[in-house]
Amino acid sequence: RDLLCRMYMAAETMNCGTETRFTGLVLFHRYVSHYFSSFTMTEEKQSSSSSSSREKQQHRNHLGIVAAACLFLGCKVEEEPRRIRD
Repeated sequence: RDLLCRMYMAAETMNCGTETRFTGLVLFHRYVSHYFSSFTMTEEKQSSSSSSSREKQQHRNHLGIVAAACLFLGCKVEEEPRRIRD
C-alpha cells in the first residue's frame, strides 16, 4: 500500500495527468497480482524444502523498479511522454 502511495505522489510530482497516473497504478496492480499468485503456487510446491527468508526478500525487493517501470509505461500508453530520468 505504501508503494502505491509513493507511485501516486511520484506521478503527481512529474505532472502526469489523472489517466496516466491510474494507468500506471493499474499496470502495477496487475503485475503484482499475477506475480504473487505464481510466487505462492511455486512456494507451495517447494514447501518440503526450506526456502530462506533471503529468497523471499529478493522477490519483494524488485517491486520499486517495477513500480517505476509501470509509471513509465503508463506515460507511454496515454501518449504523455516522459524521459526515464524525470
